[in-house]
Amino acid sequence: FENHHWRSLLPPFRHLGLDVVPIESSRDLMEEAAAMCHCVYASAPRCREGLSRIFSLRKDGDWLATFEIALRDGRWRLVQVRGECNARPRSALLCFYVARKTARRYNLVWARVVSQFESARSGRCGLGSDQRVA
Repeated sequence: FENHHWRSLLPPFRHLGLDVVPIESSRDLMEEAAAMCHCVYASAPRCREGLSRIFSLRKDGDWLATFEIALRDGRWRLVQVRGECNARPRSALLCFYVARKTARRYNLVWARVVSQFESARSGRCGLGSDQRVA
């Protein structure tokens, strides 16, 4: 087993009482899969390639849902929200709402990173070393 790492543009944060936890390694994906009894680990190659990001939704330390956002046509889009054993998550409406809000927030940071990258490529400014936002 090789533990690969990648980086989310968002740190862990809390929204409407839910903890939104970015999954940033193969080992974390395995832990999420074991806790939720689903196959989220199959997303590891897409996460390593920078095409997907996985987040865990938790409340008071309990796992509620896992969701995936994927880069499509230059934007991060919500692909799926799954509860235990791929079922509809408990507190489904809240989980879907927080997942959609997280995708929007990811896109805001992504747009800023792309803009800075394009500026750096054209020689107008340097790209910052840490693009995460709180």
